[in-house]
Amino acid sequence: MTGRNNGNKKTPRGALPLTSLSKGLTILLKLKDFTQPVGLSEMSRLVGIKKPTLYRLLATLELFQFVEKDEAQKYRIGANAFVVGSCFQPIPKRAEHIRRIMTDLAADYGHTITLSVLRGVTVLYIARVDGKARIRVTVNIGSVRVAYSSSSGKAILAGLPDEEILRRYRGVRFKRQTEKTHVSVEKLLADIRLVRSRGYAVNDEESNPGVFAIAVPVHDRGGRPAMALSCIFPARLLRSEERAKVARRLQKAAREIESLGIDDQEFSNLELKSVIAS
Repeated sequence: MTGRNNGNKKTPRGALPLTSLSKGLTILLKLKDFTQPVGLSEMSRLVGIKKPTLYRLLATLELFQFVEKDEAQKYRIGANAFVVGSCFQPIPKRAEHIRRIMTDLAADYGHTITLSVLRGVTVLYIARVDGKARIRVTVNIGSVRVAYSSSSGKAILAGLPDEEILRRYRGVRFKRQTEKTHVSVEKLLADIRLVRSRGYAVNDEESNPGVFAIAVPVHDRGGRPAMALSCIFPARLLRSEERAKVARRLQKAAREIESLGIDDQEFSNLELKSVIAS
């Protein structure tokens, strides 16, 4: 089949690409190469689209959650781009290994195991394996939660300097989700210091009534906290000594994931994130 050349792909004869769609996809393909959010002016220069047009395209992509803006009004890949990309197969071998680790944890405890990444001051859930307990708590893949009331968010934040945490939360308004939610950066930092001292984070009904979660960080090759591995339980199911035991089991699993030697760039790669299929 012949057709006009569009980069490395050929368009079938008679099927001309839509200009606006082509531009939107170009934006997404460019954004995926950046580990940090990109401003409107820089993106305009990179993709060769004038700022007024680019702004409208980004607004549309943001509406459908294919891009999102951070507190500095810079753009990055959004949750729905991940959700769509995660449907791609085949799953890489290292991702299969991660899924096996999570499946073993879910089998051991009967409850939901998640893998998530920090996006500014929010947590994006990129992987989930459900347990088989009759009463269990779960979370949607691609969903985003505030980090200050999330065990996963606090597990990753604990690996950052206090100065970086303060920078990220400058101007951020804390919203009370339950009576246990942190409502200031000072209270968050106090909790973060506790996370550092014991080596794991908890969410004790801070995000939702009736939900308790334990999370530990997963570090990249450079020793930076790149992801969080967590187990979600119904509240009041675990005694304090059982919590520490679960945390040690999660830490062992996190070290096994770290031994795969995945770097930070790979953690943000959509193909890796296809581990979520469960």
